[in-house]
Amino acid sequence: MKRLCFCLALILPSPSFAADTPPQVAGTWAQIQIQTSIASIPFAGEVVSHTMAILRVVIEQDSRRLKISSTPCHIAVDSEIDIVRTVVPSAMIKAIGTQEFKARLKPGNAGWVYYQPPVMQTLGVNLADKWKDTMPISPNDPRLIDADADGKPGVTVRIEGIIDGAIYIAQRSWSRLEGIITSDRIKGSLTWQTDQAVLDATSSMLSNSPQTRPSALPNANYFRAIRVTPETTCEDILKMPRDQFDF
Repeated sequence: MKRLCFCLALILPSPSFAADTPPQVAGTWAQIQIQTSIASIPFAGEVVSHTMAILRVVIEQDSRRLKISSTPCHIAVDSEIDIVRTVVPSAMIKAIGTQEFKARLKPGNAGWVYYQPPVMQTLGVNLADKWKDTMPISPNDPRLIDADADGKPGVTVRIEGIIDGAIYIAQRSWSRLEGIITSDRIKGSLTWQTDQAVLDATSSMLSNSPQTRPSALPNANYFRAIRVTPETTCEDILKMPRDQFDF
């Protein structure tokens, strides 16, 4: 009987609670988000654009529950059409400001997963129901907000190239982040949707907003995050080499 007990002790695994303990992700992170969209443009067909957002993210943690404070540092749009360039002014980035989200950690087959569920955000418009209300189509819509304080409805986006001017837009968008945590890195997919209304423009050639949709290609929409020190500012993050996020 003693020999049998000894053999069973060798076979049975030792109890371990490591898998039940979530990783510590509280702190400050440099994050990059890449959104790839496809727009149907008259006379040009389907045009692919990439929007890159660089953010400073602060995470507060209570076991598996997370509170996210996300501040945009820079937003750039790169399109296949190089004769027209979309420029996101600093006033628009400032108008977006720091956004608050809830997220959580959950165990997965490949390790702990960072999951940030979708929350609808609006810019330049105040909607009673952010998910269901129709977007404004007139610059005189009372729901509009001059979010960047430039005297124009909504927020202003600059257009440069063969056509120089500005468009005034209202926007609502959501995104969902889900990625694997490895040490001081988070790598995962980004699911998103944006509904944008052009309220007015400095040129009639800019007044029509093309229909856009997220690209369905694998790895076209993703995010990467790197832990940084709490003292790290947006200016510091913008100086980080871009290839640091290629992991």
